[in-house]
This record gives sequence, structure tokens and C-alpha cells, in this order.
Amino acid sequence: MERCGKPDSPAELDLKQCYGLTRTATGNVRQWVFEQGDERYELEPQSNLVVNSTVTLIQSALQGVGFIYVPRILVTDHLASGKLVQCLGDWQTAVLKLFLVYPKTRFTAPKVREFVKYLTEFESHLQ
Repeated sequence: MERCGKPDSPAELDLKQCYGLTRTATGNVRQWVFEQGDERYELEPQSNLVVNSTVTLIQSALQGVGFIYVPRILVTDHLASGKLVQCLGDWQTAVLKLFLVYPKTRFTAPKVREFVKYLTEFESHLQ
């Protein structure tokens, strides 16, 4: 942000400083979606760095390469420590959806029940 400044809206983002994550199946860069009231922005990062790993993307941001767009839950500790700074906090981003698929049987294994319970609690912290 020292180079580009902190943007107040998605329109102010320098797309060449926005680092992308590819979709595994297609290789296409994931779009960044921001909404505020009736306004909606869909942006595609234009940087030279495009990766297929959120871990690599976060590590790059920690090195100061530019802006990233990842689920907040993945960077909570870095935000709390001040290593990363949230931008555009007044804008709503795409919702992270979790799906759990398992066979319906008469008796659900205790491990599966516990995992469903864990994910349900985890999902409640995302909202």
C-alpha cells in the first residue's frame, strides 16, 4: 500500500497490483466481487503473479507484493498481528459456501457426526 495507497473503493484498485488465484479445473483467474448497496464490481487481477494456492498467495502478500483476495478466515492471525491490512472493509465480498456430502445411512459413524458438528460450528464463525 506504500506504493499504491489504500483504496476506498474497488474502482481505485490498481489491477496490476492485484494478485490472482486460478480455478483448479479451468485455469482461469478467479474474479474479485465486491458489493455495497446497489453497486457491484467484478474485477479480474491483471498482475504477473497468478497462483493456484491460497498459501502461496498469502505468503506473497506477507512479502509485500500487492493486494490479494482470500477468505478472511485464512488471514485472521496476520490481520490481528498487523502483518496484513484489510482494505475495502465497507464492501461485501463473495460468500464462502461450504458443502458437506456424505452417504445417508441408517447409522452415521461417530467420526462423521463429529465432523458435521465441527463444520457447522466453523461455518457459524464465518458469518
